[in-house]
Amino acid sequence: MPEINCRDVPHIITKIKEGTTWPVFLIYGDEFIYKSVFKDLLHTLVPPAERTVNYEPINGEEEDVFEMVALLNTYPLLPAPKVVAIHNSRIFYSQKASKNLLEKSKNAFERGEIKDASRYFLDTLSLFGWSLDDMQNGKWKKLSDRDFKEVLKLEEEEVEPRWIDKVINFCVKHNLNVPDYRDQASILNEALKEGFPETNHLVITTEYVDKRSPLYKTITEIGLAIDCSMPHGDKAADKRAQREIVKKSVKNVLEKAGKTISDKGFSSLYEKIGFDLRTFKEELTKLITFIGNRKEIRLEDIEILTERTRRNPVFELGNAIASADAMGATSVLSDLLSDNVHPLQILTAMTNQIRKLILAKDFIRSNDGNVWESRMTYPMFQKKVLPRMISRDQKVLESRQKSSLGGKGTTGKRDLMLAKGHHPFAVYRTLQHADRFSFNDLLEAMNVLLKADLNLKTASKEPKIVLEQAIFRICRKGSTTNM
Repeated sequence: MPEINCRDVPHIITKIKEGTTWPVFLIYGDEFIYKSVFKDLLHTLVPPAERTVNYEPINGEEEDVFEMVALLNTYPLLPAPKVVAIHNSRIFYSQKASKNLLEKSKNAFERGEIKDASRYFLDTLSLFGWSLDDMQNGKWKKLSDRDFKEVLKLEEEEVEPRWIDKVINFCVKHNLNVPDYRDQASILNEALKEGFPETNHLVITTEYVDKRSPLYKTITEIGLAIDCSMPHGDKAADKRAQREIVKKSVKNVLEKAGKTISDKGFSSLYEKIGFDLRTFKEELTKLITFIGNRKEIRLEDIEILTERTRRNPVFELGNAIASADAMGATSVLSDLLSDNVHPLQILTAMTNQIRKLILAKDFIRSNDGNVWESRMTYPMFQKKVLPRMISRDQKVLESRQKSSLGGKGTTGKRDLMLAKGHHPFAVYRTLQHADRFSFNDLLEAMNVLLKADLNLKTASKEPKIVLEQAIFRICRKGSTTNM
């Protein structure tokens, strides 16, 4: 069967339920969309109760064509359909795909997604047989390979040269390796032509396909290719298509949660976020949590939350540390330093974040905080916890005022969880983050930051190294939940 558009997937699902199926499914294009299509397809082919024995997922970074073929030729344990799924496959990568991969690396870097940028860049190196050592310290500019230099022409003409060096440094720092390259596509192509048990199905998800390759032609002859690409043009028709794709995705997410959003609400959200499905899903998740049992997301809900979540590197740094996301935090740190933000300013932001977590943890440990539960919904937080926090803050404020000789001097407002400018939802999220750490972990984190402050002011160490070491030590403590 030839290629279909992802909009036709509901029709394909119906046909599968009626008994029509295909041995191979290739789902490619935008990652957010193809993951959604894959979930629907897997749910139809292999019900959840059968997945422990009839579902074989393989990470594309670890894909081995011989393992793949062996699994396809093994009969399922249960007398029912079996799925072998290759997620984020690299099977179609070739030197012809190198420019596409480098563009993806650049775009991911510009979005602040350094891990994805590194993955695409390493894949590009793999296609040409180069190592990271061949790239470091600007050596990539001196490479003699004509094809590779043609790919890097994109770097020299269209973007700031520093981005590739930043990606290379990230790969080296985190001990990331260039994957081995083998022409796995040819091996899989021959295996598909030979066939495998009718009960088994191969599902490949990938961002890139080479439609000129023999493998793609074989898949469209015996199986089904599903195009999940998104329009990226600036023409009116492209923009209408982009808006409709986002609107449909929003509808699917909200329907599963039993929620709705008004046309004005959607328009406001689309104006703030634009054509970015991943960010849309993240914001919808926050909004769903925010409104609790209420069914409709209102315009004022959007104004409250999205105003607080617009891209702000300092906010992102604090959020990454609170989430114990060391790689995310170091990536934002690099951005801040590149923008010439002073290291002591960055350290102050980190210290303020830990201080908020200490206040949150102190509340959780108190008699007032014994009603808090980590999985509590936001409306339940507002009902059960918020009144106690307000009461506790008032007691702290009155105590500080009495101890300052009739109200003169400090009032201790910085020790209030609901200090000026802190929306209750932000406090709710801080309590959730605080559950990642023990109280002693947070006190130790403050000691780590005090030492970092001393090193920045007196030692000869590179500020970036000092701050990165502090981030890794803090995030290591919160990498598992501490109650």
